[in-house]
Amino acid sequence: MEDKQKICDKLLETLQLTRQYEDLQSLIYLRGGHDHESVMALFTSGGTQEINVILENRSRNGSPNTEMTRSRSARSWIIAKNRLE
Repeated sequence: MEDKQKICDKLLETLQLTRQYEDLQSLIYLRGGHDHESVMALFTSGGTQEINVILENRSRNGSPNTEMTRSRSARSWIIAKNRLE
């Protein structure tokens, strides 16, 4: 299984290089139970945004559950940022 916090750390470095997200302070991976994964974005302004990052759920037989995949897609970073402004 991949190290999702490490992925967030690398993504943070990349996003901070852009004008739009240069004020992004940290990305913290959160896992809350079997079906909840999110990333908390913290900005230097003090703003925060929790972003649902469950991109694919698997059914019991291991195949992708497309119904859940469509209904639980990740939010756009742009939407998250705009909500803080």
